[in-house]
Amino acid sequence: MKLSIIIPVHNGLQYTRKCLASLSYQISQSEYKGKIILIVVDDGSTDGTADWIRSNYPEVVVLQGDGSLWWSGSINLGVEYTLQSTDADYILWWNNDTISSDDYLENLFEILSQINHNQLVGSKIYRLNEDKVWGMGGKFDPRKGTKYMYGEMQPDDSRFHTPINVDWFPGMGTTIHRKVYTDIGLLDEKKFPQYHGDSDFTYRAAAKGYELRAYPQLKIYNDVSNT
Repeated sequence: MKLSIIIPVHNGLQYTRKCLASLSYQISQSEYKGKIILIVVDDGSTDGTADWIRSNYPEVVVLQGDGSLWWSGSINLGVEYTLQSTDADYILWWNNDTISSDDYLENLFEILSQINHNQLVGSKIYRLNEDKVWGMGGKFDPRKGTKYMYGEMQPDDSRFHTPINVDWFPGMGTTIHRKVYTDIGLLDEKKFPQYHGDSDFTYRAAAKGYELRAYPQLKIYNDVSNT
């Protein structure tokens, strides 16, 4: 079982440094280190991101955009590369302003070994340096046309300590089997170039019968000072 991690970036090298340091440390300590592919999609950065990554993390795959991809297009480019050029079974969406707990990848591989490709796996997201849940997947009310994050800005308590099924996932910490993309296609980068492409894609997957399940042991922390 192999995993591809896709990180879309546009400038923000200070966040990318921390992100890659965290992930690379986990990978180096993991028994799965030969089964993880890091892919950074650099969408037209002007701060030397691509050169810095190649100098400091030559094992990381860097894909170039011209600044027109935005988030959804960058994820799609990383997905297409994964499907065409690697044998990774699962694809994990990540952000460069995201840091995870030190046992994240170990916990993720344990979960993936126990499920089948019909389940999308989501994470428990916190605001960085705050003991508040930013979200643990989302719910959608089709009658009102409204969606919300489960646990948004709530104190972390027993309500968020067990896995739950949800209607959609955000872009941080969502893991999807490659077969899902061949079934429902890519993210809709035309209608949702920067926001909602993640929730739209995962909701479409749910509508086709895929299970969306968020796991509390998959802890990530988002630096909300970055956009």
